[in-house]
Amino acid sequence: MTITNIYLPVTSSFAGVLGLFYVYLSLNVVRYRRGLKVSVGDGTAELMREMAKSDNNKEIDFKKYKGLVAAIRSHGNFAEFVPLQLVLAALLELQGVSSSKLTVLLGLFTVSRVIHPFFGMFKSNFVGWGRVLGTVVTFFTIAGSAMANIYIARTRLY
Repeated sequence: MTITNIYLPVTSSFAGVLGLFYVYLSLNVVRYRRGLKVSVGDGTAELMREMAKSDNNKEIDFKKYKGLVAAIRSHGNFAEFVPLQLVLAALLELQGVSSSKLTVLLGLFTVSRVIHPFFGMFKSNFVGWGRVLGTVVTFFTIAGSAMANIYIARTRLY
């Protein structure tokens, strides 16, 4: 039995870039947690302890946890969408979709995942333009990849 090597150069290249960005997002969460002395979670437990200790005259700074919440959600959001898109892209590459089409698709997806936190989640009230645009482009690239996989599979099935 001969085993043939399968190469997915486009998907592998973008998986590498996205993997490095995932590490960056992870370290960002660690940075915020260390700065706020939060070992687990988003600071809710620490905030509750601070509220319990406080007298009624003391102002509690709720906003200090905003950056941590944004970092956690940016990291989680990335982890929710990237694996699915990479699987869909790998299947397209295995089915012979051109490198240029895959590069455009994964390039758009990668840019959408980068602008989502930097120009969206880390802006005031989590509503920067990058959050909306990043989300829309993410959904369109995943939907496009899914539909392309269905189309290719159906045309080759019959």
